[in-house]
Amino acid sequence: MHERKPNRRWALIAIGFLAAGVMFWLLASDRVDIAVLTNSLGFKSAANNKSAGATKPICVSEAVPVGDCIPQRMANLPPDPGPAGMKTIEGIDADKDGVRDDVQRYIAANWGHSALATNTLTVIAKSKQLQVNYGDSLGREDSIKLAPIMLKAGDCYARTATPEMRQRQAMQNVQVEVTNTPERYKRAHAFNYMLAHNVYPLSQDTTAEMCGFDPAKMPN
Repeated sequence: MHERKPNRRWALIAIGFLAAGVMFWLLASDRVDIAVLTNSLGFKSAANNKSAGATKPICVSEAVPVGDCIPQRMANLPPDPGPAGMKTIEGIDADKDGVRDDVQRYIAANWGHSALATNTLTVIAKSKQLQVNYGDSLGREDSIKLAPIMLKAGDCYARTATPEMRQRQAMQNVQVEVTNTPERYKRAHAFNYMLAHNVYPLSQDTTAEMCGFDPAKMPN
């Protein structure tokens, strides 16, 4: 009579349960470094993945896929604030240039190939941000005092916008980025309401005076 051999499948299952139990005990006991454990098992932690992305080189050419390097036009910008940038009306402007970091990055990502477009749309973003910041906190008279800033920004765009910018509705898209929450949109709308039903004189400023930069000196 042959001796009955143990069932290998059930033996493997038992070993699996035992290994899972040991793993659970280690994690629950706080006696093991999670990073060391995950690395030893061949997994990469979120922290490691994040640091790997931060060490990407700067692109030497726009032809290089963005996923393999950081585009030159984005390399020196403040980081994307993410959800933290949505918590307040003003958002986050780490470099204090008058444009929220997320909007600054949006302009660079979409128009960084053109110095003229970048500068013009930055003017538009700043004027729209003022509308959001002041919202309905000013009376009609004080709001009208700020009207020249808005008018100059609009005139600057009208004089410098390229066919590509007009076709892609660059100004409208930047304004949408600036007013990207219901409260921001509401405040900008309230400010514009204060400016309505009033006559404003045509500006006699040069394009350079309107824009704060000379378009003729822009390389592209």
